[in-house]
Amino acid sequence: MTPLLVIKLSRSLLCLGLTILVTNATLIPEMPLASPYRGWQIDSVHFEGISNDLADQLEPGLAVAIRTGFLNMGRTNLAENMLEEDSERIRFFLARNGFPRATVTTNLEPIPEKKQLRVIFEIIPGPEFLIDNLSVEGAPPGLDLMAEVVAGCHLSGSRFSDKAVNNCQDQLTQFLMNQGFAFAEATTSVKLTTSNRVQVTYLVTAQNRYRFDSVSVEGIPSDLKPLARRTMNVKPGTLYNSAIATRARDRLRDLRLFRQIKIEPRRLDSLSLELFGDLKPSPPRTARLSVGSWSDDPWRVSALWRHRNLLRCGRGFEASGAYSRYGRQIRASVWWPALLTPNSRTDLSLRYDIEDEDAYYLTDQTIELSNLFRFGFSTSLRIAASLGQVDVEPRSGELDDFTGLTGRQFYLQGRWVDEVVDNLLSPSAGYRHHIGLLWSPANFISSAPFWSARAQAIRYIPLSKKWVVAGRIGLGIAGVLGQEKSLLPNHRFFAGGVTTQRGYRRRQLGPVATSGDPIGGEARVLVSTELRFPLYRFVGGALFVDSGQVWLQRKDLDLAELDVAAGFGLLFSTPIGPVRIDLAVNSSPPRDLPEALVQIAIGHPY
Repeated sequence: MTPLLVIKLSRSLLCLGLTILVTNATLIPEMPLASPYRGWQIDSVHFEGISNDLADQLEPGLAVAIRTGFLNMGRTNLAENMLEEDSERIRFFLARNGFPRATVTTNLEPIPEKKQLRVIFEIIPGPEFLIDNLSVEGAPPGLDLMAEVVAGCHLSGSRFSDKAVNNCQDQLTQFLMNQGFAFAEATTSVKLTTSNRVQVTYLVTAQNRYRFDSVSVEGIPSDLKPLARRTMNVKPGTLYNSAIATRARDRLRDLRLFRQIKIEPRRLDSLSLELFGDLKPSPPRTARLSVGSWSDDPWRVSALWRHRNLLRCGRGFEASGAYSRYGRQIRASVWWPALLTPNSRTDLSLRYDIEDEDAYYLTDQTIELSNLFRFGFSTSLRIAASLGQVDVEPRSGELDDFTGLTGRQFYLQGRWVDEVVDNLLSPSAGYRHHIGLLWSPANFISSAPFWSARAQAIRYIPLSKKWVVAGRIGLGIAGVLGQEKSLLPNHRFFAGGVTTQRGYRRRQLGPVATSGDPIGGEARVLVSTELRFPLYRFVGGALFVDSGQVWLQRKDLDLAELDVAAGFGLLFSTPIGPVRIDLAVNSSPPRDLPEALVQIAIGHPY
């Protein structure tokens, strides 16, 4: 039997006393308002008599609600019985949120010239029902469940809400499960104590604590079963916790080998469980061809072929290539999941990169061995060692020192990532933190030894349901080692463009040669903030300020020299993510660069 949150009372309305009150609530007879205006469009919907918070929750569930978004560009047309049904929905919603005696009257304000209607719901909410007190019955010995309820739910004295009561019941059941009671049950009883107060009692059933004894999987080829069991990573004797199944599911999903992942604990006896996985393999092959264009790269063509289990046991192979105005890449790699630890992946890759810039032409042939370690859902660490051959052809007099940098390069690098966002394509809450270190040691194989460090912190702060503030701080610093005098161009810092400072074209912010070609530098600072907000349906807006600078040598770093640009952007929501058109105005542009620039991009700059 799968542990479930057992709820014996209706989740649509827990309160027995409130159910009676809703049944006996005063209903205002309604005229068939829709008949004369059948087929007219709904211009707007308004609520009178209730708070904006309740109105915002209520409106999306109504038939007359204004639908917005990329695929909802049309207005709602009034249909027969639509208003009467919405009035019932409103009364039911208010009953579930502490106003069981609410009455609703519907008014229509026609706009004849447009054949549109303003719908106004006039609401008399009636008395507010409050939660008088909470209690817990049937708690296992040694567990103070009442303290858990009081600490986690804060319901006493608050307005009744069946959602809040249900959430508290779920938290209580979850707490029991996390203490090893795999098949714990909690039900809720709600009773009237006075004319407008209720008592909430949680009834708990929890018997034995369970431990995992084994792990098994079905539905996949035999060569993948050992990998799946190792990735699930549950040792015999582990005390049951509902998070164990969630972590196992996330680890299996990271393998990208299965199209179906169902994880559940199965009871073996009165004290032990088996963690069972019902899996279905996904098609192992992927082929992709893409063509793109945006401000920072006028055109780009890329292709990829991947087989996720070519070498069996989850060991896969990938070959990819890309061709653009500024670069070409060819890459081939093989990987072995869970080789070092259950939450790791080891890669061996070959790369051939070309950077075709105005100031230089560079080729880099590299072989790299890396390992990615995952720590929980959001955090990862990648460490790598690589050996390559770098050839540089200067195209600017200031870069003559690059000629002597041609030769072998050995690298050790690490990258730490911590990301928690609510939406990968268009986040509105959360953060992204990245730190990267790169070291090419002197007196070893490297012909141009150096070190480099990068860090970036991004925060997303919701101001309301659709208003978001996004902020970014990025730092980078590097230096040569040994007797070298110049840093390799592909490890210098550049700025300017969609993802760094939108007041400049790609790489145009920072040191440039006398010819005007960007040559990059040893230090970079980026600081940006942006306010994102809705405008009309699937169109949004953004107000932003970008600042940044690149210094040829790190000793020259001076925050007073940050170059600032401000602007406005239009954001178009699409199935592939936001498409942006940004207008940026520089505060002090160089004489040979425009004061205002238009940047086009797919996705947010940060």
